[in-house]
Amino acid sequence: MITMTWPQYLRGECQVGEFAVHLFPQEAEVMLALLLRYPGEVDIKTLIEMVWPDPEAQPLAAADGIRHLICRIRAKVGGFRIANRGFLGWALVQCPADRQVA
Repeated sequence: MITMTWPQYLRGECQVGEFAVHLFPQEAEVMLALLLRYPGEVDIKTLIEMVWPDPEAQPLAAADGIRHLICRIRAKVGGFRIANRGFLGWALVQCPADRQVA
């Protein structure tokens, strides 16, 4: 399970199971959007508005930049944890192995 507290967000990290994963500032913004919308999807337009400083100046660069950020985050936290939902966007996926057993 992926979690992020406010202090972790400010430090640029998230918690994946028992491991802390370092995120660059824009990666942390994308992860925050995914966590805020969990279990729903986040579309690319929303991510561009949250992360990209001036998307109108270079709209193709903004979309490509978001896709690149998603790829980098998937490499850090495990690709299976972020699902691509086609035109709906991306969503976090909770794995059965991640569930806490009391």
